[in-house]
Amino acid sequence: AVASIGAIITYVLVKDGKYVAALSAANTQPRNWRSLDVAILKETAELTWSAVQRGHAQAALRKSEEAFRKQTRFLQAT
Repeated sequence: AVASIGAIITYVLVKDGKYVAALSAANTQPRNWRSLDVAILKETAELTWSAVQRGHAQAALRKSEEAFRKQTRFLQAT
């Protein structure tokens, strides 16, 4: 199926001066995006980025905790 796009808006997410992501919304009909639309897109991008970053931090913490547990078991066994 071919998608018909009449309007598209993209929010580019920049962190520490670097491009990290972009979030877009589209409409099949031509339209003028309202400031509320832009604000919602921006907030969604920011919240999604925060959730992804939290997920990465939690994964790193789990990995670190597992390494610590392994080291502790090894030291207790010797």
